[in-house]
Amino acid sequence: MKNRYRGFLPLVSAALTLLAAPRVGAAPVVELALLDQKPKLVHMEHPVCPESFRAEGKRGSVRLEVVIDTGGNVIQIAVIDSSDPRLAKPAIEAAAKWTFTPGIKAGEPVNVRMPIFVGFETDEARAEANSKAHFVEPKAIHQEEPEYPFAFIMSRISGVVIVEFTVDRQGDVVRPAIIKSSHPDFEAPAIEAILKWKFRPGMRDGVPVETRLQIPVSFQLRANGYRPAGSEAWAIDSRASTKLPKEFQYDEPPKPLVIGAPVYPYDLLAQKIKGRATVTFEIAPSGRTASIAVASASRPEFGAAAAAMVAAWTFEPAIKDGKPSWAILRREQVFDRDDPSFPVSESALRLLRDLKKTPCPVVTDARLLDAPIKGTYQPSPIVPRSVAEAKVPAEATIEFIVDHAGHAQLPRIVTATNPDFAWAAATAVGRWQFTAPTVKGRPVDVLVSIPMNYEPAAAGQTEAVSAKAAAPTT
Repeated sequence: MKNRYRGFLPLVSAALTLLAAPRVGAAPVVELALLDQKPKLVHMEHPVCPESFRAEGKRGSVRLEVVIDTGGNVIQIAVIDSSDPRLAKPAIEAAAKWTFTPGIKAGEPVNVRMPIFVGFETDEARAEANSKAHFVEPKAIHQEEPEYPFAFIMSRISGVVIVEFTVDRQGDVVRPAIIKSSHPDFEAPAIEAILKWKFRPGMRDGVPVETRLQIPVSFQLRANGYRPAGSEAWAIDSRASTKLPKEFQYDEPPKPLVIGAPVYPYDLLAQKIKGRATVTFEIAPSGRTASIAVASASRPEFGAAAAAMVAAWTFEPAIKDGKPSWAILRREQVFDRDDPSFPVSESALRLLRDLKKTPCPVVTDARLLDAPIKGTYQPSPIVPRSVAEAKVPAEATIEFIVDHAGHAQLPRIVTATNPDFAWAAATAVGRWQFTAPTVKGRPVDVLVSIPMNYEPAAAGQTEAVSAKAAAPTT
């Protein structure tokens, strides 16, 4: 991704939703990177902004992947990402009228696939932009490619992670957050890569200022410049079951935004006990999960872990009659070290072996570290509905290991006043990342204990979940 940042990074390898029928014919389609001469825009049609979107006075964008034929015409369109579902259709309609100079390979025009960006701007947003005329966006001066997870090499799972972060006044990336993630195992490498980026900071009236940005980071195996077909971590049926009540029979299915992995109960993982759990849940028009129920579980712990996993997921809501609607889904989660959808990481398996050794190589005294570890990515737990409705404080202590790469591994519930909150806390901790722990400059693993507390909201206030690192324990 080096030298390709221009305010937005082209998202070139997400799973595509084709919204225009292919008309390429027998002629091969050449990837953009293999061309001798890339297409250049000749004519651009501006999209028609939907009235409902215009009334909100916002900005929006749609990222498309198009196929341009040898005459420079757009003959195939796919939506990669859209900031608002209302913008996809007008973006396609506008892009279909764009024309380009043809792509050239070996002196001949060829069909070429390339990403394009369609922006939407209302009068109010344009006025706001004019008021910021003296603002200069940050510019990336150093970028790191994310590392494709080794566990997915055989399955070729592809995906995208959208990371929101702040570029501080020194041009460093701070406070990253995951906005969208097609698979939890893509989160860590995406965050790690983004944290290594360096920017010229944003400037307002010549003074450096902090700036919040969003960047899509794509994951897909490549071979000889071509992108082999990938698979999605979880495919949702395009049509709802006709046995469901009418209000749950969507026209368009919900789409996963952030899919977190379940916590494999520590004692069962250590004993190599496998299992399954099936959960049913509703997705509200807001995209949040609700009414989660464990339909079956081979062990109670598996059911609790699967329910906490689903509670942390977010979706683009289902669409019915053109509006966000409710949906009911069912998910069977397999708990197996080699489960292809959520495999146990190699680092976690290594730590399980190390914990059996004498002496144990895992550091249990934080005072031995060269410097205290610091959190680089620590999403808060999603407070379960049962906990929120009880309006009673909840506490849990989660023990885990920060491995030598800074990833939280093997979260384990030590104490809990409410089991539902404890599983939510452990699920959140499983996504945490830290600065890498070292002793005398050598990477190490360190045992950490985190007490988490939930305080129900008083009238007019916001619910709070706090977490504080305690002294590492044995």
